[in-house]
Amino acid sequence: MAEAPKPSGIRAVFDRALQLEAEGREIVHLEIGRPHVGSPEVAVQAARAALASGDVHYTANRGIPSLRAALAERLPYDPATEIVVTTGGSEAVFAAFRGLLQPGDEVLVPTPAWPHYDALARLVGAVPVLVPCRAEDGFAPDPAALAAAVSPRTRMVVVSSPSNPTGAVFGRHTLEQLAALCRDRDLVALSDEIYRRFADDHVSIATLDGMRERTVIADSCSKTYAMTGWRVGWIAAPEALMGPIATVHQYVAVCAPSFAQAGAEAAIRHAEPFVAALTAEYAQRRATVRDRLAAAPGIELPAADGAFYAFPRISGAGPGFAGRLLEERGVAVVPGEVFGPGLEDHVRLSYGVSAAQLDAGLDGLIAAVA
Repeated sequence: MAEAPKPSGIRAVFDRALQLEAEGREIVHLEIGRPHVGSPEVAVQAARAALASGDVHYTANRGIPSLRAALAERLPYDPATEIVVTTGGSEAVFAAFRGLLQPGDEVLVPTPAWPHYDALARLVGAVPVLVPCRAEDGFAPDPAALAAAVSPRTRMVVVSSPSNPTGAVFGRHTLEQLAALCRDRDLVALSDEIYRRFADDHVSIATLDGMRERTVIADSCSKTYAMTGWRVGWIAAPEALMGPIATVHQYVAVCAPSFAQAGAEAAIRHAEPFVAALTAEYAQRRATVRDRLAAAPGIELPAADGAFYAFPRISGAGPGFAGRLLEERGVAVVPGEVFGPGLEDHVRLSYGVSAAQLDAGLDGLIAAVA
């Protein structure tokens, strides 16, 4: 573990922001990717009922059957053999890496990217190969660049759409090119779809020709249902790939919390009005970010059509800008270099906050750049 990745740069910003708050500072939190609202009441009531009824013990390793059945109604996967409920989306990614990769195997990671892909690949002994995407392309991956990065050790490519941190949504044409690369080079696609409901035109690479049998989908309740602390996620994959993934999950986590699974099932079955309201609200926030940053000198915002993130380039900012913004103006954002090399002039901001918080944060950011 001497070669283990350093702690998350996102958490470093969050921890410093909390410290400043404890000292009496008012902080605008645009650094953490979490919805600003509470969890759906139907989920809360279901979890309370499960606790009250004594549902506090182990469940089946793969998750309670009724939750897997609810997921199978939305996913074309067998609930008995092709769906595993995990302790959040992070464990889903870890289990996929640990179950399908040998030490030394390579994973293609288009950047900017959620830093967990790099860290979790390293933790299982695999080698993350970071492939930069261009801002002028809306941070969509370049299939030719990915193909050029393939080696005899390449086993997997990460597909994160909508993207964290950029909000980029990969179009069907891009996904078809990625699918062709996977088929031609015999690669598995890890499709992280945790933000899929925050995009109007999301397409899963698993639905394209020849891709169901070579795609692992990771998702969770965290963002869609504002349940980040419940730690309920899932993996959907063909049975041929799921075996080793389920084994990793069994020995790492045993099962997700029983009462949290009950709440997750209630959310999936009954919280669609909640999801519709949340996604509509964040679509308005997205428009606010676009309009305000487009009018601000010194700030360039690539296309961001999904998730609840923006990844603007701050002209001439360089390393340390995010830290100064926090210390001097009380606005917490994540420095771009957390998401890959060569991104020092960018910051990630989350608009999964209230309208008032977003306006205050954008005021501080624009004033700092000016």
